[in-house]
Amino acid sequence: MNIVLGITGSIAAVKAPALISLLKKQGHSVRVVLTKGGCEFVTPMACQALSGEPIYLDFETAEHSNAMDHIALARWADILLIAPASAHVLALCAHGLSDQLLSALFLATKAPVWIAPAMNTNMWKHPATQDNIRRLTTMNVQWIQPTSGVLACGEVGPGRMAEPEVIVETLFQAHSPLLALKGLHILITAGATQEPIDPMRFISNHSTGTMGLSLAQAALEQGAHVTCILGPSTAAIPKGITPIHVKTADEMHAAVMSHLTEHDWFIACAAVSDYTPITTHPHKLKKSNTPLQIDCQPTKDILKAACQSSNRPTCIVGFAAETERLIESARQKKINKGCDMIVANLIQDARDPSHEHQATLITEHTEYPYPRMTKLNLARQLIQDIAHHAPHPPSTSDSN
Repeated sequence: MNIVLGITGSIAAVKAPALISLLKKQGHSVRVVLTKGGCEFVTPMACQALSGEPIYLDFETAEHSNAMDHIALARWADILLIAPASAHVLALCAHGLSDQLLSALFLATKAPVWIAPAMNTNMWKHPATQDNIRRLTTMNVQWIQPTSGVLACGEVGPGRMAEPEVIVETLFQAHSPLLALKGLHILITAGATQEPIDPMRFISNHSTGTMGLSLAQAALEQGAHVTCILGPSTAAIPKGITPIHVKTADEMHAAVMSHLTEHDWFIACAAVSDYTPITTHPHKLKKSNTPLQIDCQPTKDILKAACQSSNRPTCIVGFAAETERLIESARQKKINKGCDMIVANLIQDARDPSHEHQATLITEHTEYPYPRMTKLNLARQLIQDIAHHAPHPPSTSDSN
């Protein structure tokens, strides 16, 4: 989307560079309008470097202003976002005053307008400000409400601008093209498992759970009901997801099989241990000079069991992490397990701490290679393409 970001004179403007970066990472084009007050907190050069677009300044500030900038921006914008929005700019917009580029743009655009206010608590609570908010609401302005906390002035109360991550997430959920998965119930596994050797040690792998949780968030954004079965993980759990926590492969198998019947899709993203010790020592094994032998047995094959279950969901997607012959190995795994699709990725990517990923979705007849991108953006693309190829699509109307 094309987003015009208005930055006004508030200390919260120091968060604007982070907001620009997040919007860009989501794939949006961002053009920045800086008020005279906004320039006191963030520089035009910084905004231009991060956005990759020219910066637009107030009529009286710009050296080479164009009298038609507000019209050009109004036509270009899919969204007008004012963050932070000072009490002064709220008043200008509420009363139709157009002596600033930003307030003139507000009058000229037909795009949805989102405002994230930031100001002192007393200013926020003042009847004049609240009246301006009511006036703007009648004009279909949408709000990203300020939070409570310690303000720059030292006072405690409402008035802090919402964090950039919250602003970006709010925009994405509100302007997602379609809730394509509305009413769909999706079961997702994520993270690693831990197979205990003794009370201190276990067999596991490098999976962080980030990819599975990103898939859960992407499905949730598209209106699905999501159940996430999560192995040990330090990854942030998306808002709206209450995971079922498990540790071992056996616990994950039991959780998956008990929930299959309730779900339309099953996405097996977890990195489940292939082997588990036959015996778990009740006490810590002491170090010695002799070799240690740990006898292991295969764990239960969760993906294959789900595919063969009488409660099999209409669509099952597996994951294959390989070090070589990626596509060939993943295709063979898809056949052996019996799943509808499989996502192939290199093990090196699963260990990448940068939250970027590269993968290929393999369907019955087609391969969809995705370039390196953030795991969340990859998850959104995967969910979209899985929905396109899912067999026997159920009704998208919610039964509740």
